[in-house]
Amino acid sequence: MLNDTHAYTHNQNYSIGRKDKWGLSRSWITGKQFVVETISLLAVAFLLSRAAVFGELLPFGTAFFVAAAGYRKNLNWPLALFISLGLLTAVDGYMLWQSVAVILMCAVILQGVNVRGHFRTPFLPGVAFVCTGVVKGAFAAVWSATMYTFMAVGFECLLAAGFTYAFVIVLQSLTRMKVEGTGLTVEEAACYVVLGAGVISGINDVYFGPLSLAGIVSTYVIISAAHIGGCGMGAGIGAVVGIIPSLTAAAVPNAVGIYAFSGLCAGVFRHIGKFGALGGFIIGHLIFSVYFLGETSLSIALGEVLFAGVIFVLHPENWFDRLRYLMPFTKRTGLEQDSKEVLKKVKELGFVFHELARTFEQTGLGLESDDLADQEDRGIDSLDLMLNTISANVCGECSMFRTCWENDIYNTYQNILALFVKIEETGKITDKDIRGVLGARCRRTVEMAATINCVWDICQVNCFWQKKLTESKDLVSSQLHGVGEIISKLVKQTEIKDRTEEEIERKLVEVLELNGIRIRDVSVFKRNHSYHCHLVKKPCRGFKDCTEKTAPIIEDVLGVRMSIGHFECAMESGVKACEISFVPRRLLDIDLGIAQCIKTGNGVSGDSFASVFLHSRTALVLSDGMGSGSRAARESMATVNLLKSLLECGFDRELAVKTVNAALALRSPEDTFSTVDLAVIDLFSGKADFVKIAAQPSFIKKGKNIHTVNSGSLPIGILDTVDYEPVTMDLENGDLLVMTTDGLLDAGRRSQFGEDWVIRELHKFSQEDPQRIADHLVSRAEEMSGGTVKDDIMVVVARIVPYCLH
Repeated sequence: MLNDTHAYTHNQNYSIGRKDKWGLSRSWITGKQFVVETISLLAVAFLLSRAAVFGELLPFGTAFFVAAAGYRKNLNWPLALFISLGLLTAVDGYMLWQSVAVILMCAVILQGVNVRGHFRTPFLPGVAFVCTGVVKGAFAAVWSATMYTFMAVGFECLLAAGFTYAFVIVLQSLTRMKVEGTGLTVEEAACYVVLGAGVISGINDVYFGPLSLAGIVSTYVIISAAHIGGCGMGAGIGAVVGIIPSLTAAAVPNAVGIYAFSGLCAGVFRHIGKFGALGGFIIGHLIFSVYFLGETSLSIALGEVLFAGVIFVLHPENWFDRLRYLMPFTKRTGLEQDSKEVLKKVKELGFVFHELARTFEQTGLGLESDDLADQEDRGIDSLDLMLNTISANVCGECSMFRTCWENDIYNTYQNILALFVKIEETGKITDKDIRGVLGARCRRTVEMAATINCVWDICQVNCFWQKKLTESKDLVSSQLHGVGEIISKLVKQTEIKDRTEEEIERKLVEVLELNGIRIRDVSVFKRNHSYHCHLVKKPCRGFKDCTEKTAPIIEDVLGVRMSIGHFECAMESGVKACEISFVPRRLLDIDLGIAQCIKTGNGVSGDSFASVFLHSRTALVLSDGMGSGSRAARESMATVNLLKSLLECGFDRELAVKTVNAALALRSPEDTFSTVDLAVIDLFSGKADFVKIAAQPSFIKKGKNIHTVNSGSLPIGILDTVDYEPVTMDLENGDLLVMTTDGLLDAGRRSQFGEDWVIRELHKFSQEDPQRIADHLVSRAEEMSGGTVKDDIMVVVARIVPYCLH
């Protein structure tokens, strides 16, 4: 990621990008890992087929077979084989044959259906429900047609359908994590717990001497959960694991309390480290086991704990770190109420800034809100004041006063107005001009001319300062609005962070439906401190609601920029709904190359550059101070640093440029100025906004075509206001942007190569490193200058590249 990049020296190279902390990437499963996934699916299928509920119901195997066959259709018959082998090791006779028949029926149905099109629909749970009901209902009707038997079959159908839905979510999360490299949602984590409970049930009757494999695995899972997630996760997983013995056989649920309390104690001491979590589990286990277990059972339980503890301690810590990254955590603080009060105060402060801005707008002179009548009234008042000044100072003691200003006031009025028209055209009037208009009756032409000239000058000064006052109020109003907008955005982002995922989901559904977008399902979850969103909606029939309408709404509700992580169109894939995943990951990145050359004889460059990373955008700021040397360096550095700070604070580019111009114009009475070459590149859409104030042309190379971005405005800091026309262009992967100061092009102007030599040089490059291009352009300019560089040169080359999550 590019942050706080400055350039004042020659030969620097920068690259925007950052690595994921745990190295998750989109190429997560390849070759060897694909084989590992296949073996894992078959092994889990074997173990789940052995898991029973109440000793006689076998819904786990059927559910996992249907879900896994939908996930990997090529494993349809291998899964059926491994589940049948698992059943063979767990049951026999009547239960074995009916369970195998259910699996075979599911395999035949799934073999002839396009499962991928129905993987995320109720179709798969329906297959598990129907196959279990038909096969086991038929067996029950033939062998044992009792009310209890049919009720057991119905209950097993419901369990099979529910477990199928859970396992589909588990396998779907695997696909999502491969693509996005993100963690689990709360719903997905709960489904993984169901899967783990089934696996532990499948090894419930496996022993190593007196030690139970299920007991060892259960202990290990609880200690690991407490070490990763603390007291809450340890107690929760302990309760789930403790229920397993009661589900698989008729047993008193003592294990629920023992395991839940042990997990709680392990979470309490987890901050000490692995040995703290293990010691806490042993303490909690001993406290309850003394009351519920006999001497022999207590010895066996302690043996299982010690065996699991050794495995836990020997396990690498980075493995737990990876799991901690994947787990869904919701952090709450005890200062939540205080935070809301502070947030309320900050929100009120934002309103204050907006009200202050409106006050300056309303009190400004000559604003657009003033109607024509008010402006005319002010003009008449000013004219009356000028006429009264002339009549009092010049004509008050004249013997013709009554004639001119009482008897013939209309002609006098018209003649004075004619004199003001004359002075407006020429800038000054003389006594001859007075005689030419007023004639021989005016006996004080010299005094009249001097007074009118003086009054006109005062009027011009007043108009100038009124205009300055209006511009200042406009600028202050814009700045106050900008500060208020920054505070409002900050409050909105904080409010979004404080809302739960469920609240955001309800808000999303409400806003989307108000915009006419019908949603079937929406899921919002937070991973790595960022929101992710998964959306299922009705087909848009080619109207592109998914990408054009839905994305801006989701960005507004979540308060962050989003890009599409996964998209499945109903019209293209043949499914019944469109699915789209939004992730807070930009699509583009920027590689920078920077080179510069100092004017011959100088020790410091008058050109300055900075790059600013603005969350979803990157701003490149290049400035050239007037002249060269330390004075030019101070001007350009002041421009770059101030503009950089304003952009980082959240000011938009227009307000930031105006503020910098006003600050530089008021900072010093000296004739100093600098250029501004600003490019703001959106890393999500590729849209680039260019602001050029007396800057040299920029060059954009798109394939074999080269476009130029020009400027026609004066440098910043000369006038009180700065006028420019922003230019917007779309940049794509592989495009090249070249920004430069005037020293580069001047090198060609002073030689026979002209100004277009940069374009000719850029045509020679294709996909070379930006730093190499920047170095080449500077070296070529030095050659054309004959070894004597007449002006400072700085070249910034930026290449648009795909963003990679390393």
